[in-house]
Amino acid sequence: MTGARRMSGKSGAKGYISKSYCSRAAATELPCWHAREKPGGRRASGTMTPSSGYSASRLMAATSYILITERIARGAYMARGGIEEIVHIIPLGYEFDRAVKPFEKMKAHRAYVITIADSPKYGTPKELGMNARQRSYDDRVTSTLRAQGIRVTLVRVDIFDILEVMRAVSALIPSEYADGNTVLINMSACGRLTSIGATLAGMVHDVRIYYVRADEYSHTQSDETEHGLSIIRDVQVWTLSNFQLVMPDTISLKILISLCGKGQQMRTKELFDLLRIEKVDGYDEVFDDIEDRKKKRSVQSRQLMKLDKTILEKLEKNGYITKEKKGRNLYVGITESGKYAAHICGMMPLQPGSVREEC
Repeated sequence: MTGARRMSGKSGAKGYISKSYCSRAAATELPCWHAREKPGGRRASGTMTPSSGYSASRLMAATSYILITERIARGAYMARGGIEEIVHIIPLGYEFDRAVKPFEKMKAHRAYVITIADSPKYGTPKELGMNARQRSYDDRVTSTLRAQGIRVTLVRVDIFDILEVMRAVSALIPSEYADGNTVLINMSACGRLTSIGATLAGMVHDVRIYYVRADEYSHTQSDETEHGLSIIRDVQVWTLSNFQLVMPDTISLKILISLCGKGQQMRTKELFDLLRIEKVDGYDEVFDDIEDRKKKRSVQSRQLMKLDKTILEKLEKNGYITKEKKGRNLYVGITESGKYAAHICGMMPLQPGSVREEC
């Protein structure tokens, strides 16, 4: 294989280390291997076998448009002479050591700290107290990182809503890739739900995800105040190996995003309007504006068939949408899986006011 070197993983399976993947590992000073092989040990380009805990049958190999466009943008920026930065995304809970200790071994120029936003959803005295407690961790982590010369951006979202977590993480990554930067995600400094959302987003966008091992856990208030819930004495950082998740194409994602924004079913006519705005081939004519009845029916029938066969049929088959006939009209709705795809694709911007620059 050109541009790669042969290696053996811990499990004994032989594979290849991607040159680009290894350069990122070197930049972050993290050991990692990533082998490409088919189930049963046969090597094949495009599939990945992680070194920890995933069976080969669970891996999905698909080159999504997201990874292609992000890599093209990254390459274009570097070709223009851009300087690469190492950027960490750190969803934060009641943790201190797990957020800051990795930088004893890892490099970083900037960090996004994702934390809870003020919300009327969490307005009970107990919840307000928990939010105030979280603010103390936010302040300590950001001030410590700043003292180490790391520029910090605080991002406030509803970290108890997995969709909003995926949306926030996924919105940050493409612009960093477009600037030629390396992005890493610390999935161990937050609660379980937030960690799952951040990890899924990282895998979709081919980001390096790492876990910081705890030596022990806090049992006293003084320990928790000093270290957070986890105590790190000997820094050990484990890298998760990614596998690619199959995502819909760009136009299909824009339909899912529109369905999310609308919050209800959409008629096919509304989808035609969207496709026309996006300048998708075959939808430039507005059949309602055609006076000739025969031509009008022909254009409408052709557009309906094209929409169903090239877009809706695939989305329905993959469980992203539902279709419902009401009289003569077809209505399209979004499923929970469709909402996940829309929020994780990186095309939904952050909520207004969610980002606050720290330095």
